[in-house]
Amino acid sequence: MAALYDPVCEINPSRCNWRIMVRIALGDIDECEVNGCKHRRVDIKLINEEMEHLDCTLWGAFADAICEFAFSLESEPVIIIIQMCKVRKFHGRSTISNSIFSSRLFINPSIPEVDNFITKLKSVGIDINEAPTRIVPQPINFIADEMLSMADRRKISELSSAPIDTVVLVLADIVGICFDRGWYYYCCKNCDRRVVTDGCGFYCPNCSQIIETAFPKFMVHCKVKDESGTCTFVIFDREFSRLVGCSAAEMQDRVLYESLSFGVDPCDTLPVGIVEKIMGHKHLFKVRVSHEFVMGRSAKCSVMRMTNNSDIIKLHLDTIDGDMGLQLGAENLNLKDNEIQASLMGSDEKSARDISDNT
Repeated sequence: MAALYDPVCEINPSRCNWRIMVRIALGDIDECEVNGCKHRRVDIKLINEEMEHLDCTLWGAFADAICEFAFSLESEPVIIIIQMCKVRKFHGRSTISNSIFSSRLFINPSIPEVDNFITKLKSVGIDINEAPTRIVPQPINFIADEMLSMADRRKISELSSAPIDTVVLVLADIVGICFDRGWYYYCCKNCDRRVVTDGCGFYCPNCSQIIETAFPKFMVHCKVKDESGTCTFVIFDREFSRLVGCSAAEMQDRVLYESLSFGVDPCDTLPVGIVEKIMGHKHLFKVRVSHEFVMGRSAKCSVMRMTNNSDIIKLHLDTIDGDMGLQLGAENLNLKDNEIQASLMGSDEKSARDISDNT
């Protein structure tokens, strides 16, 4: 029997009709200039139950409509139908966007297909009473400027010799996740600081009070590796949410569903599909090397920013190759200078001997 929904990863321009079941993660509305005209747009991540991502960009009135509707909700799902949208494939990844004049956008329409869609969401353990996740998108130009402007770029083996409390750039693969340290922690809803469990509630040391509810945030200890060695990098909520495309609360819901379905301890691990997508991929990390790490009292560094964008990684590698070329050029220039000086010294010595012989 044919599958009810098409896999997100298979969407391409070769077909006209695709049916996918996804949740949406909304970014912020942005204004950009195209062909001399200013347009408003919003970038959306469409995420299915396998945590596969499809990037969607809505322009003009479509962006205004979806954001105005979604951000006015507190506990209601947003289900959209887009007709006559454009599908593009770039660097092996598909993206979709609306056409200004021919596309049609339906938001939470009262039709049987939407009712069936909600039933399917419930059947896979997704809480449809949650408001849409807001994940601030990473502006690629900003990330590239921030990371590639850094002068201190090191291999893992060189981190221990870095100046205390410095920030460096490291290119490495994620090769493992340390689940024995957990993958999230709870924060106070008032001050956003870490809380501790206290009976049926939580205690916030910063607020000095018991609170009934707290929200989870990612804190994932990853083992990273390059050609020089391995290290533990701690990835916090903002960067890990961008990496997996969902919040820690949503991840908890999925882990809980898998624990009920497959007997997995929800406190011990992330979903297998998430781990497989993270492991073995190269990332460029902006990390802080703490005083404790340099002094040997800690074995981990904190990640301030990370990206797996292939263009940024290529620019990073090109810059390193350029720096090495300049260094080799300088060394060769120094070598030639030394050879010239030695040659001149040899000529001077020979001239001195000739003068001595003549006298």
